[in-house]
Amino acid sequence: MVIEAARRVTKAARRWRAELVIFLVVAVVCFADLLAEQQNAINDVTFQLLRRPASGDIVIVQIDSKSLSALDTWPWPRRTHAELIDRLIESGAEIVALDIDFSSASVPADDARLAQSIQKAAGHIVLPSFVQTLSPGVTSQLVETNPLPVLRDNALIGNANVFAPYGAARQGSLGMYLADGRYRPTFAALVAQRERAFVTTFDIDFGIDRATIPRLSYIDVLRGAFDPALVKGKRVIVGATAVELGDRVPVPLHGVVAGVEVQALTAESIWQNRMLTSLGFPGAMALVTLLLLVLRPSTAAWSIKGVGWRFAACGMALCVVPIAVTAMFPVVIDTAVGFSALILCLAFVGGREFSARAQTVLRERSANSMRSAMINLIVEESSDGVIVSDGHGRIELCNQRAGLLLSTTRSALLGRSTNTYLPRFEDMAEALCGDPLQRQCELMFEIDGNPLLLEVGARRLGKKVIAMATPVDTKIDVYTLRDVTAKRKAEEAERRANEERLLAERARSNFIANMSHELRTPLNAIIGFSEMMSAQVLGPMGTPAYVEYADVVAKSGHHLLSVVNNVLELSRMDSDDETPDVEEFDFNACANICVSLLRATRDYKGQTITVHPTVGNPIICAVSRLTKHVLINLLSNAVKFSEKDGNISVTSWNEGTQFGFEVSDDGAGIDPAVMPHLTTLFYHSNQSFTRKHDGLGVGLYLVKRALERMHGTLVFDSAPGKGTRVRVLLPRTVSEDEAAAA
Repeated sequence: MVIEAARRVTKAARRWRAELVIFLVVAVVCFADLLAEQQNAINDVTFQLLRRPASGDIVIVQIDSKSLSALDTWPWPRRTHAELIDRLIESGAEIVALDIDFSSASVPADDARLAQSIQKAAGHIVLPSFVQTLSPGVTSQLVETNPLPVLRDNALIGNANVFAPYGAARQGSLGMYLADGRYRPTFAALVAQRERAFVTTFDIDFGIDRATIPRLSYIDVLRGAFDPALVKGKRVIVGATAVELGDRVPVPLHGVVAGVEVQALTAESIWQNRMLTSLGFPGAMALVTLLLLVLRPSTAAWSIKGVGWRFAACGMALCVVPIAVTAMFPVVIDTAVGFSALILCLAFVGGREFSARAQTVLRERSANSMRSAMINLIVEESSDGVIVSDGHGRIELCNQRAGLLLSTTRSALLGRSTNTYLPRFEDMAEALCGDPLQRQCELMFEIDGNPLLLEVGARRLGKKVIAMATPVDTKIDVYTLRDVTAKRKAEEAERRANEERLLAERARSNFIANMSHELRTPLNAIIGFSEMMSAQVLGPMGTPAYVEYADVVAKSGHHLLSVVNNVLELSRMDSDDETPDVEEFDFNACANICVSLLRATRDYKGQTITVHPTVGNPIICAVSRLTKHVLINLLSNAVKFSEKDGNISVTSWNEGTQFGFEVSDDGAGIDPAVMPHLTTLFYHSNQSFTRKHDGLGVGLYLVKRALERMHGTLVFDSAPGKGTRVRVLLPRTVSEDEAAAA
């Protein structure tokens, strides 16, 4: 079992080898994070397409140039920030988050005034903390810088660091663990203050239009020159936007923006539940697996139907589906990995196609070389002479056979004019095909006193070539020389044989005509007079034995006439190539005529012969003469092999596209061993000279031949002592062409 399982795995690995290699390559690239920049670029396009407005629940109070101009000194006294907090809390702000560093002490009275305002706000104030290196250049020693203790006792502390890996700030988080193991929520998370989330680190949704975030100037709020409704129930972030204060962060789409705007966009992502989460390495590998199952590069053909439409569909899906998913859910699909897998599949299929075509070209070149060698070999070894001349009639190429047929050598032919040995192309007669570029003639030579007849064929070939930048028409003449001496002798012998055959057929036709006249005429007289004598038409004959003898003569005459008719019919079928007359006729009428004729024969012993009406349409289209011949022969056999009190019936029916009829009797029946030979010419079931029934053994053979001409079939059903049934099936319509071809 283990060995069998190993074999199956090995077989599957061979079958999916290309897919496995592509999967492993993409997995290594994805795990090494080599496609991060490409994925970031794709995400930027997605953000550009999925623009959405801000919620309006987060407001920026910006320390802008206007505020700096109104308040001369910087940094401002902390009592100023206390007054701002009082203004915002009194206006109904839900959260006031100050993105300002309060880690160092200032004027004690001002610190006390700020602490008083924070205490009064009672948990509605968020202050920032910052993680930074203990000393420059030592990145492993990180410390957290917090606001003054007097300020942070009644405030929420959130980490306000903004990181920009790969040159832009893209990710936000809900919190982080400090070096001492303490968990610190982020500044933006405290501003948004949503329910518990299932992620900690996420991609900021930069599709949120930062221009739609409500903004107030710091100085306007401080002076009360604003509408309190703008901050009532809202979450306010206070921070510097003035360029001269620094605090600038590079972000996607927008270039370099103020840090407070990044905090606002991060808070908006949390507030709108747009914390974009990547499916990570497992999701990327699942996407690659799905693409490989759809594309199947190991079996895909380099064509639109083979692989083109699948690549197009997958490429379209990679462009549309991730955008649609991100629009509906806070999920980012790593399409860069998918595109890399798609490109590798396309490269594999294209490389395989290129390799196959290169091999095909090489094979074709090899085949062309082989073909050229074979052509040269064939020309050289050909039994026909081949001569090629240029447009001036000079022989440029010939084989050894041409030299032999012209009683010279190949070296003697090369460079000579064709007129020395052969007629000019223009002087030869056109070929029988009527092509003006082909000519033919026959030349008679005598070699060693023996006549030699050559059949010469010529073909003119033309082609345009470029000579000195000018198109020039060139022509060459190709002559083939063939020794047809033996062929002409054979044709003459065949012609004489055909003449003799025609004479023999004419003699046979004359013999048949003479037989028809010379035998039938005296037989009719013998039969007629003997029947008159046996019937004593002119009076009693005197001696009764004469009457019996006359009846025997009449019966013998009838038998001899039947034999003569069968022989003549057999000869007629063998030599009759004429198209039989196909006509429509009533089968019932035909059958009644045949029965009437049979009752008038001397073989009829008084049996009951019944013709049943046809089941269905009795009109058929067939050869009337052959149909009557078949019926008469079958009825004659039925009469011959049944007793005088026997019953004979003729039934007919329609069977689909066929017409069938059957002749049945209740006679002695047929031995099964004899059945296969019934239609054999001159066959008798009883070969002895004492057989009860006379006959030449051609009747059923003639029936078979007649049915073959009408495309019919013949079936016997019989058993000793149970009578005989002979079934015939004919096409309802026998065309004249079919009957002629039989």
